[in-house]
Amino acid sequence: MSLETGDVVWEHSTGQATSLLGVAGTTAYVENERKERIDALDVETGEVRHSYPVETALSQPMAVSDGGL
Repeated sequence: MSLETGDVVWEHSTGQATSLLGVAGTTAYVENERKERIDALDVETGEVRHSYPVETALSQPMAVSDGGL
């Protein structure tokens, strides 16, 4: 969402229930609906930079260090 206008800038489909796990620089980390994957998204474009498989659902925000989880 644009801070200046409030308009939607981009969207990323992850299913119904999504968790924002954290933001580092220009990367946002989100967990998908089935909690099987974390996507690293470019905050300006919404492009998926990386996807990480996870074995257990995450219940807390993640710590970010040196630009990564």
